[in-house]
Amino acid sequence: MTTFLDQSSTAALAWEGALEPLGETLRSAPTPPRISLGQPMVWNAAAAVKNELGRDWSPPRADLAYALVGLPCTLHPLPNEDGRYTTARLEAYLRPRYGRGTALAHDLFPLRHTVQDKGKLSVGLTPELKFASAIAAKLLEVGVEKEHTAVYPVIQAYGLGEPNPYWEFKQHSQFPLQGSQKLYLLAAGPADAPLVLRLNLVADVEYHRWGVLRYGPPQSASDRLSFEITNPAVGQ
Repeated sequence: MTTFLDQSSTAALAWEGALEPLGETLRSAPTPPRISLGQPMVWNAAAAVKNELGRDWSPPRADLAYALVGLPCTLHPLPNEDGRYTTARLEAYLRPRYGRGTALAHDLFPLRHTVQDKGKLSVGLTPELKFASAIAAKLLEVGVEKEHTAVYPVIQAYGLGEPNPYWEFKQHSQFPLQGSQKLYLLAAGPADAPLVLRLNLVADVEYHRWGVLRYGPPQSASDRLSFEITNPAVGQ
């Protein structure tokens, strides 16, 4: 079984390419930003707890199945030195493949990073299957800390307990908003149906000449950014 939060694990590329401007199209527009989104990396929640904590785990709700999902993304440097990223938002839309069951984000990591969160911090699982960082290290079991590198200076998660969670990244004057980041979602859904996860990344770029332009993936990328999340069997 792949170790949860094992930073040596590399996700396959789901989509890489140039974003398209959203809204009014300019006659003379800058070269759009380029992003990469990795295939979601999925772990069985019960198996992850068993592997990390050495104990069995009872889910918070017996009618739901839980899967740990890693979401790698990269904002590549802008080709135009005149511009800078000001904000970016990675959106994750969850729904059951069929039926009317519930799909939601049981937990998100990171929930919040500020400019003071530099370098590396420890992150792991609590017995309640919640993410815990070094700030809450007393909640962790011995030996389950994993290193997680905070790349973006400011990150805020939204939508905890909802079907459409997202992370917002913000520019800081001392740190450019670019590079790679691996985010984690604990998805919960019906035990008898897989989940559909659809990703979207929206970025705002500020230019001296054109002002702030908003970009998103082209329509042709939509199929590449929709995934079926099937909870792996215990031991996988």
